[in-house]
Amino acid sequence: MQIDPSRAEALIVYLHQHIPLCRAMQIGLGGVDEAGLTLTAPLSLNHNDKGGAFGGSLATLCTLSGWAAVSFLCRDAGLEVDMLISESHLNYRRQLTDPTLCATAKWPEDAQTFLAALKAGDPARTTVKATAGAPAGGEIAVEFSGRFYVWRRAAAEPPLNGEL
Repeated sequence: MQIDPSRAEALIVYLHQHIPLCRAMQIGLGGVDEAGLTLTAPLSLNHNDKGGAFGGSLATLCTLSGWAAVSFLCRDAGLEVDMLISESHLNYRRQLTDPTLCATAKWPEDAQTFLAALKAGDPARTTVKATAGAPAGGEIAVEFSGRFYVWRRAAAEPPLNGEL
């Protein structure tokens, strides 16, 4: 995979234009490299009544980091896709009080098989694992696993309920 940070920045612009919550949370790009893609958000806009990170904000940040990683992977392969998250699991391990919240999604382990199905015109599913915590390798506060249902824009219609 060719890592071009400007393409990841374009995803952030897309998120801000199409998902108002991203603007409200001030989600930004923390980085993109061979390990995965990181999104950030300020604690000042995403805190709970205890002064720590709001669980819903962490869930959103993890979900969007997974969405962005899958989207980046598909765009890197020359595929224009749409996707929905069909399943997610979160494990909250500890309170997060760092001024910057970070969620890092790892590239899907089944990337080649996943992309091959999409290139063949079939819808595909992939699982993304992410963690949320403080920047610079701080302790993990949240573990996330999300399954994404993806289809090529020209090849298929969105699934009906129950088909994800």
